[in-house]
Amino acid sequence: MKSVWMNGWGIGEAWLLQAIAKSIGEVNAICIQPTPKWEESLKSNIDSNTVLFGYSLGAFLLLSRMDLARIARRIVLLAPFFDFKYEAGLGGAVRLTQLKKLLRWLRADPLEAVTDFYHRAGLNIDAPTEVPIPQDDLVWGIECLISESVPIPTHGQLECYIGEQDVLLDAAILKKLYPKINVVPKAGHDLSELLAESHVVL
Repeated sequence: MKSVWMNGWGIGEAWLLQAIAKSIGEVNAICIQPTPKWEESLKSNIDSNTVLFGYSLGAFLLLSRMDLARIARRIVLLAPFFDFKYEAGLGGAVRLTQLKKLLRWLRADPLEAVTDFYHRAGLNIDAPTEVPIPQDDLVWGIECLISESVPIPTHGQLECYIGEQDVLLDAAILKKLYPKINVVPKAGHDLSELLAESHVVL
């Protein structure tokens, strides 16, 4: 059995793999970055023995293509949401004006924009010295969050976890929309916290 991880926005592969190894001891995880070619990468890495994880934007993208995700043996979503925009009332807590400001900032100074995001989101990641993924992919991810929503899932295989202290998402709204979601009391949006406090295992 193998694990495949759809990563969150702005997060480098090395940090993701380190967080996974530290929290659940998985050292052979496959990381797929949220880029325009993510579906192609997922198709080539997923099968019926896969444990499929989606984190934040990665969870959002998987929810948009449950026809692909269902191939996996098990699906675990961490910090999922159905629309990132506060105005949509679907679990996101970030206003559209903030996302548009971030988009402009990314185009002008992607390194500073990503560093600020880590701080505002409460992610335990050191300030990067270089942009962790290409600027165009960062822009694409924010454009997705601005323009897209995904349906509330009906697929019974899903395991979902959200931090009660997540500053980017509204755990109470998500629990109402999707009662099967597990609210993790001592966690925020940080992946390491979510994995540790939810006690997710492979």
